[in-house]
Order: sequence, then structure tokens, then C-alpha cells
Amino acid sequence: MDGGRTMERRLVVICSGFLFILAMVGPHSLARANDVEAEFKALITELDARWNARDAGAMSKLFAANVDFRIYGTRHYRSREEFRLHYEEAFSKRVPADVRHATSLQTIRNLAAGIAVLDGEVIVGKPDAPDSDMRYFYYTALVVKRDGGWEFDTFRVAQKLKSTP
Repeated sequence: MDGGRTMERRLVVICSGFLFILAMVGPHSLARANDVEAEFKALITELDARWNARDAGAMSKLFAANVDFRIYGTRHYRSREEFRLHYEEAFSKRVPADVRHATSLQTIRNLAAGIAVLDGEVIVGKPDAPDSDMRYFYYTALVVKRDGGWEFDTFRVAQKLKSTP
């Protein structure tokens, strides 16, 4: 019987300590995490908006001047200017006007103050097109906060393979 009360006391002390620590750091850390997550979501939303507007110049400004951007199996750009030139040509010659770009943000890993890794998926295709006509990609991006704003420093994209029945 005494052992049961001792165990209860230990649990109360542990839970109380946990709640105390949570009260001290939890709300502030959670608020900061939510603010940063909102900033990353805004960055992704802006990327899609600029892509969908076919504005290669504005889109490229979301990337570092010395960005390392790679679409596995097709392209590798080592500067904002290379990236801009590619998309300027693609938007004017190869990408139909009704094709849309939609990016999701699935995981955020804060590495240090002002540095994080993001990942998710990108869907490229015409609205209301059958799934078989859509192209799906995975991406991983290193983002860095510079001059008060976030920019993509390194970006990796791989096409998602279509499953076969």
C-alpha cells in the first residue's frame, strides 16, 4: 500500500514538473513555431502564384542569388539567373497557359535560427484534368532567412513515379 502512494507521489511530481516546464517555454515556443510555419506557407503560396502568373523574374527572386536548384534527371541550375532564364523560356514556349503549379508543405525541420528544411509535393497540370495527365513531384528545400525574408537556398525536385496496377 505504501508503495502505491509513493508511486502516485512520484507521478504527481513528474507531471507537475512537466506542466511547469511547459508553462514556462511551451506557449512562447509554440507561438514562434506557428509564426515561422506561417512564413513558410506564405513563401510556398507565393512560389505557386508567381509560377502560375508565368513571372519567371519575380519567381526567381524567391531564390538565393547562388541557388542550387536541381530537378533530378533533367536540369541543374547553379544561380538565380540560370533558373530565371530557364523558366522565362519554358513559360513563353513550352508550358501551356492553363497548366497550374500547386505546392504542398508537409514537413518543416528547423536546423538553426534562420535555417530550415522544407519538404512536400508539387502537382503540375491542368485544372480538372484526369489524374493520369497530372505530374507529381517530391521536393526538399533548404530555406535561409536573409534581409528579413526567407529564400530558397537549395532546392531538390524528383518526379513521383506513377504506380502501376
